[in-house]
Amino acid sequence: MDFEKFYIPQFLDSELEYLHLTIREHAIIIICMGLGFSLKKFLLGTVLALALVLISKELKKRLDISVVPSFFYWHFPSWFTGIKSLPSSHKRFFVG
Repeated sequence: MDFEKFYIPQFLDSELEYLHLTIREHAIIIICMGLGFSLKKFLLGTVLALALVLISKELKKRLDISVVPSFFYWHFPSWFTGIKSLPSSHKRFFVG
């Protein structure tokens, strides 16, 4: 059975979810549990994965993704962000 054929999202711009988790959250779980397994600390990897997924869900609820570029512009230097077309954020000359 083709899952994509019968998938009905709640909103038009909602991400694809499987077991109530997005692809990004599944990646966090796989990386943390794989790291815990490779270090022979499987319980630590599981707890870390659970904590990071809960933190990412909470941040996704509280923050809008459009805030991130402006945060990087105002709080990090231009060599870090790679934004060359905008003036530096510490040069604040107002016209008018």
